Amino acid sequence: MALQRPPRHVLVEDKPVARDFQQTQDNTENILKAVSESSIVGGHLVVDEDLLSASTVLIAHKLGRAFQGWAVTDKQGDARVWRDTTSTADTKLFLALKCSADVTVDLWIF
Repeated sequence: MALQRPPRHVLVEDKPVARDFQQTQDNTENILKAVSESSIVGGHLVVDEDLLSASTVLIAHKLGRAFQGWAVTDKQGDARVWRDTTSTADTKLFLALKCSADVTVDLWIF
């Protein structure tokens, strides 16, 4: 998701308030740049993924790169969910998960 960049500067008469306004604009731009460049912003939401406790489930994350992290955003049942670190699946394509009980989850993968 790309954030639209606001105009670089708004011209205001050269008064003390103008300098304060300019500083506020610069600070806001720096904050927005940091947020928009954060890896968690460029993620992919996977919804209604069925996980089975008896096996490793490979989830195609569609990021076009290796994932950096993931989070369960919704879980329709009582189960622990963890990444299968023994899986040999390509992390540029898949997130390998295991769970303690069959469950349907929504995931944010980034």
